[in-house]
Amino acid sequence: MGCGKSQVDLALDSDANGYSCRKCRVMFYTDRDVFATRCPECKEPVPEMVLGFVCPADKQVTLAPRGKGTAPCSKCGKSVSSQSIPREAEFKTWGVTKRNAADVGG
Repeated sequence: MGCGKSQVDLALDSDANGYSCRKCRVMFYTDRDVFATRCPECKEPVPEMVLGFVCPADKQVTLAPRGKGTAPCSKCGKSVSSQSIPREAEFKTWGVTKRNAADVGG
């Protein structure tokens, strides 16, 4: 083992937490140390955490709730199961809004 983090450690590390509301379907993210207990829009409790699903064919990353296990690629439509944990820069690129602890009950 060399110095620094392994590829697996880097893939599992993030500076943000992403969420999707089951009721209104809004997606948002928080700082790493803020865990949402409600949707900032409709106030529905316990939003689902969001993961990135990476398509092996075209490398497109699609955001989807964690519990699904697979998601259709937003580019080619194929079912994708390879997962990543998005970072703040990726949430910004996708246009997901950052929320603070007061907004999400965290």
